[in-house]
Amino acid sequence: MKRPFDIDPDLYPFQDNWIEIDNIMIHYVDEGPKDSEHILICFHGNPTWSLLYSEIIKKLKDSIRIIAPDYPGFGMSSKPKYPDYTYIPEAHSRIMEIFLNRLGIFENQFSIFIQDWGGPIGLSAIRNYIKNLKHIFLGNTWAWKFKEGTKMYESAKSFSEKMGGDTILEQIKQKNSFLMISLPLLLRGIKKRNPEKREALKKAYLAPFNTEESRIPTWVFPRSIIRSSDLLEEIEKKVLPLIQNIPSTIFWGEKDMVFPPIVREEWEKILNHYRRVDFPDASHFFQEEEPEQIAIEIKKDLKIL
Repeated sequence: MKRPFDIDPDLYPFQDNWIEIDNIMIHYVDEGPKDSEHILICFHGNPTWSLLYSEIIKKLKDSIRIIAPDYPGFGMSSKPKYPDYTYIPEAHSRIMEIFLNRLGIFENQFSIFIQDWGGPIGLSAIRNYIKNLKHIFLGNTWAWKFKEGTKMYESAKSFSEKMGGDTILEQIKQKNSFLMISLPLLLRGIKKRNPEKREALKKAYLAPFNTEESRIPTWVFPRSIIRSSDLLEEIEKKVLPLIQNIPSTIFWGEKDMVFPPIVREEWEKILNHYRRVDFPDASHFFQEEEPEQIAIEIKKDLKIL
């Protein structure tokens, strides 16, 4: 299958892979030794795709098999018509579970990297295979139902209504509003690391959402913060108790306005065997800002010399 858009090879120097699931072509990166004892699955959020992990993949692929899929409607995966495909996190997690089963990942020990909506989607996708879960790398994410009456619930509800409400859909379709709000954060890292590639990276993040219809998935995610409460409650009750003793690393971009450190503190209550790696100057998309340090920490935790 041909790429739906071009991207600077310096930014994304990977072989493309596709697999068909429910008549949807899922695009994914699968780099590193196929026989490696270390398998890391990277789950992205909104409005990103496997590109978010590109710099980390480059630094780890010599010693780790890294798999980074694009959800339907994101990155280079195909874009089924809405609402034939709903784009809700429940639908994505189901596709991801099928995807990982088809690759045979669950037959081995594996680790996960979850951020943003990758938290609920990733944990839901692997919920039946936690016995083989080796390590959890997480950051700036959540996986529970916000409790009504709390400050976080009110903040989440307000954001959900503002960016996922009926009245803003046309604006998101016409102006690509969600991505345009996110772009400055996505470009923070490249401005410091490789400023001459800034425009190329901007183009790569814009490329998947080049039509009005293609922007609907970025609206469904914030809409789902409250509407997917059943999924979040199920993860909280049935999955989180199963992972509390899994070795974990909590990364946190401390300048994130969406997931402030109070959310990190919730993870610290849930996980019994974790260590923290804080990024005081990083924001929500910390993978773009601190890839070198993240790669070092992953190697340390997986005991790769």
